[in-house]
Amino acid sequence: FKMGMGSEITKYLTVDMGLKALIGKIESDNTDGNMASIGLYTSGVYDNRSSTGIPFEITGMICMAPRVLSFIDAEEYLSFKTSLGIHIFPNKRGVVFVGLRYTEIRIEDDKDVTEARPFIGFRFRF
Repeated sequence: FKMGMGSEITKYLTVDMGLKALIGKIESDNTDGNMASIGLYTSGVYDNRSSTGIPFEITGMICMAPRVLSFIDAEEYLSFKTSLGIHIFPNKRGVVFVGLRYTEIRIEDDKDVTEARPFIGFRFRF
């Protein structure tokens, strides 16, 4: 769940910042646990469609939850993702994208659980 406020910096660049609630189970080879965090995030979208006529966008997001905002077994949380999307409908209504997501969770006893994965997806806006 994300809640934030966005701002159009230029005709091509939009920046958003806010809070992101995270809750879930941590499972890795050597660690199991539960986590809950309230992350502070900032994200940006660079949409180059207007300047070049090529319908693509580049997005990025970083989210961090320090110790005071991490609960249960989590001590700190960090994630970032970046993606490249191609607009497939007019007026930015549909985007097919591919990207990379990195997540690092520090849990009790100074153990880190990290994951880096590529992803693909489709976003449709009303």
